[in-house]
Amino acid sequence: MNGPQSKGKYPLVALQAVLSYLQSSARHCPSVRLPCRLLQFLHIDNSDNCRRQDAKTRMVTEHGGTIGSLSDECCMGYPNRPITLIVPYGAGGVTDVITRSLAQAMSLHLKQPIVIENKPGAGASMGVLDMKTAKPDGYRLTLTPAGIFRQPYIQKVNYDPVNDLSFISAFMEYDFILAVPPKSPFQTVSDLVAHSKKEGGSIDYGSAGRYSGNHVTMALLEQRTGAQFIHVPYKGDAEATNALLAEHNKSAVFGNTVLPYLTSGKLRALAIASPHRAEAFPNVPTFKEQGYDIVVPSPLGFAGPRGLTTDVIRKLEEAVQVALKDKNFQQTAANYGIRTQYLDNKAYTALAHRVFSDEKAIIASIGLE
Repeated sequence: MNGPQSKGKYPLVALQAVLSYLQSSARHCPSVRLPCRLLQFLHIDNSDNCRRQDAKTRMVTEHGGTIGSLSDECCMGYPNRPITLIVPYGAGGVTDVITRSLAQAMSLHLKQPIVIENKPGAGASMGVLDMKTAKPDGYRLTLTPAGIFRQPYIQKVNYDPVNDLSFISAFMEYDFILAVPPKSPFQTVSDLVAHSKKEGGSIDYGSAGRYSGNHVTMALLEQRTGAQFIHVPYKGDAEATNALLAEHNKSAVFGNTVLPYLTSGKLRALAIASPHRAEAFPNVPTFKEQGYDIVVPSPLGFAGPRGLTTDVIRKLEEAVQVALKDKNFQQTAANYGIRTQYLDNKAYTALAHRVFSDEKAIIASIGLE
């Protein structure tokens, strides 16, 4: 065999293999950003990406940057490093536990870890405030509890809950349950209301904090009935639960974290602020069933900074959908009686705008301003 001819053959085979790989990657992985001239050489129509590449190239060069670093980030695809997800509550609560379980399932799908960062305080708005300075690259995200839409109507805030965020997906909804100690003389909501009217200032209730959904539930009951209750805000459901178990308060409003205490008989529920009885609490009547028009919706999802790209949002949406079907996550949700509810970017964005508008009327009607 002629030596020089055999040596010339293998580089050609290797080049063909590389070209075949590049063609496959460009066609089946849209996140891969190949140079436009190479795409044209490979006979691949990717004109939209080419226009975006040209715009990015002009932007980077005009600002004195280098094209290489931008191209490297794009070609690696999203995500190519760990993602941080802010939970604006303390560690160990039901929101923290559920979110960690969801994040674990999402990580398996995205093949990158999602790191939970707890930032409690400021009415659960620390995550939204963080998003104002975060890069819109999908590597720093936050939970978006319903309270962030309420705070701007109660006090001055340094964020806009609809315009400072890119809403990604909603994945669950809370329930709010009015409960009492097992030996309490109050068997119904009417009993509680009647006693309060008879002896003003005699009924107190614990909550997870001022202006929380728990607080709003009882404020609505006051507004609907003319009764007056004494609000005792705590730093979360855990503190409020311990206080009611020790009978420091006569009642309290909890989120889903109260489920095991109801199941064990350590506490007794009077009503749930949902449109219908929840599957996890089948024996707990709604406020509506008892004649009180009180429904407090509390969807929970997550978002990123304003300006997230469609590609990043779609990948995260897909990861949430997959995670909601994960058996470990479903078991965790069941342990706390959590109602899962998936909303994509479009539906969640519309819901966020609607909730923000609705909160204004709610706050005005119950006098929390």
